[in-house]
Amino acid sequence: MFLYNSSIQSLSTLQYELMKILQTSSMSMGGGSAASAFVDSQSGQSERVTPTSIRATMTIVASVPIIMVYPFLQKYFVKGLTLGGVKE
Repeated sequence: MFLYNSSIQSLSTLQYELMKILQTSSMSMGGGSAASAFVDSQSGQSERVTPTSIRATMTIVASVPIIMVYPFLQKYFVKGLTLGGVKE
């Protein structure tokens, strides 16, 4: 997909954008897997953001749209499987 979008810089795939977010967060945290960053919240307390929590968030962001669309398209998947399974 990226090969088709390489001429337009503003277009990229979701996986590529998530990879860039993970790389920038790893570089800002020192590159270690046990490293963590502290983000100031509005209440004045600091919250810990770890690479594991960033990965978990990215997993949810990538999977929720698929989970939301699948029930509406399921009948077409079943119809295609049924049509392909019929032997004459």
